[in-house]
Amino acid sequence: MEAPARPLERKIQRRFVPFAAVGLLAILSSALPPRPSSWALVAAAAALTLAIAAAGVLAPWSRLPRWTYVVPPLAYFVVVALLRQANGGSVSGYAPLVLLPVIWVAINLGRWEVTLAIGAGIAVLVLPLLIGDSSYGSGEWRRAIISASVAAITGFSLESLVRDKRRQAREAREQARVIAEQEQTMATIARVARELTLSGNTRELICQAALEVSGGNLAAILEPDGEGNLVLTARAGSDPGRYRFPLGSDPSGSGVAFAAGKPFFVADAREHPALPQDIVRKVGFTSALFEPIIRDGRPVGVLVVTWAEPLEDIATRAGRGVALLAAEAASAMHRADVLVHVQALAETDDLTGLPNRRSWEAKLREAIADSARGHGPICVALVDLDHFKEYNDRHGHQSGDRLLKTAASSWRESLRQGDLLARYGGEEFAVALPCGLAEAEDVLERLRSLTPEGLTCSIGVAEWSPGESDVELVARADEALYAAKHAGRDALVTAP
Repeated sequence: MEAPARPLERKIQRRFVPFAAVGLLAILSSALPPRPSSWALVAAAAALTLAIAAAGVLAPWSRLPRWTYVVPPLAYFVVVALLRQANGGSVSGYAPLVLLPVIWVAINLGRWEVTLAIGAGIAVLVLPLLIGDSSYGSGEWRRAIISASVAAITGFSLESLVRDKRRQAREAREQARVIAEQEQTMATIARVARELTLSGNTRELICQAALEVSGGNLAAILEPDGEGNLVLTARAGSDPGRYRFPLGSDPSGSGVAFAAGKPFFVADAREHPALPQDIVRKVGFTSALFEPIIRDGRPVGVLVVTWAEPLEDIATRAGRGVALLAAEAASAMHRADVLVHVQALAETDDLTGLPNRRSWEAKLREAIADSARGHGPICVALVDLDHFKEYNDRHGHQSGDRLLKTAASSWRESLRQGDLLARYGGEEFAVALPCGLAEAEDVLERLRSLTPEGLTCSIGVAEWSPGESDVELVARADEALYAAKHAGRDALVTAP
């Protein structure tokens, strides 16, 4: 089956057929009286017309250089000259045919081709007069000048109109493309905004969306750490290798954007003084955009996007999408931080700043699950301040609160990394220790010795047994604490 013609060939064929039909009709009109003086010239004109028609319909225009497009219309001027010569020169009536190739060139080609076609048409009209052909009368100069003028006006005017139409069509297509890209970008932003309200990974989701709308190879969020640095808090794509950028010292596009509160775009990152070249080489990017994240009129971070392929400017879908995401990121990150703060408040004891009982129970279940997976033993202790009620009654509730805060601070500092201290309720505290019973007893004895204000505490400790629930484990530790109280207080008792 024959392959369909390419779009360019179909367009040229569609526009060529009417002109070819008029050319063939001109050949056929030679049979009308008066008869041609030379049938040989008519035959030559007919053969050339058929050749031109065949070339217009059959030539592989999409594979030919542009200059070849003007050859068929120029060749048709030869047909016009042959027909005029064969049919009595100025009385032949074929002079208007010079408009055909001029019009075709004006519709399909450009200004220089129209100029060439008009020149060829003038040559067809004037050359017989210059060589003194007797078949052209004395009034032929007037007709030649008028015909040439009409051809020039028609050709240039039509070419100008077609050029304007093409420009308008290009602009319309470009506008449609931009609108489609904007709609696609806005749809992505809207989707991301919905997901941000449900996701806990706000910053990571923003980076992933930035890669989606920009087509970049790295998207990252940098935020100030309060110590004069911008630190990487989330990323998607390539790993930059460095995560901390001192403000005002090292070359940093993010620092420039953060300080100015304005986007900073680098079309060619190679050897650019504002960019650390070790990261440029590691990530492998050519262009970079540093978009500040603004909240309440001041920068709170920078959204960084890089591209492996060069980006001419940021007035594209990629640049606009990053700007929209940065605007959305400001409110989304604020919401996420507020939620984290609220959650922290809900899980923290107001007085001591330690995890509260609800938080403790959740963390204990996680610790037991880790131990069940073979991550080592876990011990739980309950710590109770001895005679706290008497101390409270004697010194007042404010002094009692200060004692609880002091005890919490002192005990927290005595524990190791990975140990968990929480306020269990009243003057009672809970401790989770990821170690065996003997090591836990050493840690708890040190904790007991650090009880402030000359007071003492009683402690009950139990080691988790496989299959035991968190409730059962705490209950055993509570029984050991009860035994320590009844043994005279100021003691550490291990649950059997």
